[in-house]
Amino acid sequence: MDSLDFFLDGAHYVLDNPIDGQVVEYGDDAMMVFADTDGDGTVDRVSAVDYEGGYKVWDVVPQAAEKTGAVQEWKPGMWQAEYWG
Repeated sequence: MDSLDFFLDGAHYVLDNPIDGQVVEYGDDAMMVFADTDGDGTVDRVSAVDYEGGYKVWDVVPQAAEKTGAVQEWKPGMWQAEYWG
């Protein structure tokens, strides 16, 4: 695979040269990992590790998933976030 497709807020980004289904980007404040966890060529998990030890991860809601919660209604293709640290 020569690239990964990344979709966010209606925009399409192409991430080149993945290694084992991942592209790692280093910024001034954090390291970002864009991962294709199911092998279809599309990013479905984004992880950020800041240089102070905080960790955040965003997973795309699968196309088959539907979950309604009191705070937010999740729909297929939306990103849901979890935070640590």
